Amino acid sequence: MASSTNLRRLLPEDWPAFRELRLRALATDPKAFGSSVARETAYPESRWKEWAERGAHGDRQATFVAETFDHRLVGMAGIFHGEDDFQVWGMWVEPSFRGQGLATSLLTLLIEWLDGTFPSSPLRLEVNPDQEAAVRTYRKAGFEFTGRRRTMGHSSGDLVVCEMSRPSNLRREEFLRK
Repeated sequence: MASSTNLRRLLPEDWPAFRELRLRALATDPKAFGSSVARETAYPESRWKEWAERGAHGDRQATFVAETFDHRLVGMAGIFHGEDDFQVWGMWVEPSFRGQGLATSLLTLLIEWLDGTFPSSPLRLEVNPDQEAAVRTYRKAGFEFTGRRRTMGHSSGDLVVCEMSRPSNLRREEFLRK
């Protein structure tokens, strides 16, 4: 992890910086997300505040961020409880901070949170298979492709995401040894 960054759970008062980070992520890597800048720019302030509150204090979801020494958010990753399992969402690191281990560190925080809060819970995510660095990061953490795929919601039909899952019995120590 970059020595100029601090990893932590999102705070409710981070909502303006989180909004900026999320919109920057959507603009920079639109093929990595199931939403769009246009859609989320239209969200009212109340939605961003609620999102930050749930990410900060939710008991079945959490959002973690990477913050620079001057308090600028440069990375994020979230987890929430879906129908039957937990799901990773919104994983992103600003391009100038990539290659420093931030994505792996953010993913580690998510897994630690899950292990500490809901031990033995399955974890899954969806990834654009063309996002090779993301796929490598997820594989390193023990995720494997399930064979399920779908068209990305905001695409014209040619962009797909593939599901990856991580065994519920794979603990943090095991994937860090890889």
